[in-house]
Amino acid sequence: SMTQLKEIVVKTDGSDTQQVVLPGAMFTREGYVQTGWSVSKTNNGTGVKYELNSVYDKAITANVNLYPYWTPIVYTVKFDGGVDGVGTAQEVEVAYNDTTDAPGAIFTRLGYTQIGWATTENSDTVEVELNGETPEVLGDITYYPVWLKNYYETTISVDSMDFGRTCVDYDSIASQEVTITNKSNVAIDIQLPSNPHFNVVVKSG
Repeated sequence: SMTQLKEIVVKTDGSDTQQVVLPGAMFTREGYVQTGWSVSKTNNGTGVKYELNSVYDKAITANVNLYPYWTPIVYTVKFDGGVDGVGTAQEVEVAYNDTTDAPGAIFTRLGYTQIGWATTENSDTVEVELNGETPEVLGDITYYPVWLKNYYETTISVDSMDFGRTCVDYDSIASQEVTITNKSNVAIDIQLPSNPHFNVVVKSG
């Protein structure tokens, strides 16, 4: 958005350097702060900068147009473990409209593997890959781990019923409910006693 343009009239014959005091910040722009004045319309924190409220002491022999010197706002991108993640959170400062690289799997959780990052806790959808690039940063933002439940391959016999090589997920064991499936990604050995106090649930896939 823009405020009313301001014009400073200087009477000069061009023979002497003129002392002109530049105004302060007059304009706003999403994601940026006006920190000075520039002779370029398209600057984004680059090029020659004249400070706000400073003296413009160049020789004035013709009309001079100055434009806002824009400095990007710096935001915080945080990678947090949330309620369940064990590890140390990381923060990085990123300028508006820039991106940053996400870390790898920096958090652990018993019975789970971190597979990515999301902007909401306990999300099943990966928004940013491990070690991947984030979207453009438009404000402060926090990313949380996306968790994949581990499955453990084992042989289970309950009351003389042999289920053979099966797959048990960690949460079910922890809650004393054994879930048997036919998929796995981590192999370990689990031995259950005869007549165990477990509720055995059989899945076909």
